[in-house]
Amino acid sequence: PMSWWKGDRREQKKSLLDSRDEETPLPRDDGVHMHYTVEDAIEGAGFGRYQYRLLFMCGFCWMADAMELMLLSFLLPQAKLEFGLDDWAEATVGSVVFLGMMAGSYFWGYVSDRFGRKIGYVATAIFTAIFGLASAFSPDVYWLCVLRALVGFGLGGAPVCFSLFAEFLPAKNRGVPLILFELFWTVGTMAEAGMAWGVIPTLGWRWLLGLSTIPLFILIGFYPWMPESPRYLLTRGKHSEAVRELEKLCRVNGRQLPSGNLEPPPPVSTKWKIGELLSPNLRTLTLLLWVIWFANSFNYYGLVLYTPS
Repeated sequence: PMSWWKGDRREQKKSLLDSRDEETPLPRDDGVHMHYTVEDAIEGAGFGRYQYRLLFMCGFCWMADAMELMLLSFLLPQAKLEFGLDDWAEATVGSVVFLGMMAGSYFWGYVSDRFGRKIGYVATAIFTAIFGLASAFSPDVYWLCVLRALVGFGLGGAPVCFSLFAEFLPAKNRGVPLILFELFWTVGTMAEAGMAWGVIPTLGWRWLLGLSTIPLFILIGFYPWMPESPRYLLTRGKHSEAVRELEKLCRVNGRQLPSGNLEPPPPVSTKWKIGELLSPNLRTLTLLLWVIWFANSFNYYGLVLYTPS
């Protein structure tokens, strides 16, 4: 009887594996149960309608943030004229935005790790929209600096949408989609430039600040359709919610979720220090990326923000 049971079990397993899609990763078998990981499910789901929809929603966030940064190019000369600013004061109005981004990037990174990518996504949009709109009513340059610094604090969380999109991409489909994602930044800068040319001569810079927040408020409306990262859900012990997100991913893309149980992620330390970026294993990569981003930001924002003046 025992040999018959083992043979029947092997036949059932073989039938199950043969019926699976060729591109769907095979679940692991520990001798008792079959398991699959989040990576297995995402690879099996492939790149399809689900990712295209997510690309639009996350890319729209990227576009809205680009508009808030690009408007500095048109705000600074107008604020200089209205408030009678000298060169140092004008530079301060632009610089406080980036000081806010420095603080916000760490804060929103913590929020997205602690409460989820979805919460981080909508919280940054709400925060940026509120203070972006409020800055249109600044009575003097001091209030303008404070409110634009808070806008920068909100913009510091913009990479949350990038992370959310990347976490749903199969390994073989990460290059082109992430480049397409960056196109939304270009669309945002072009849209802001077009709006500035039409609004400033007729309505003034305050209207430009107010109208530039419209995409952010639209972004908030996307919240009910935004997914949560299955990786985040698993790290928080929300196993059933992670399975539901993966089932939805596979269903929209017309694939099947791998058979078996979703495997929990390996345990990781919740204590993290920034000094770990300079550990022997990461030091070279960290320094290289810092230099690349410094050079890119120095040239990009130097040309974009101060050329109009």
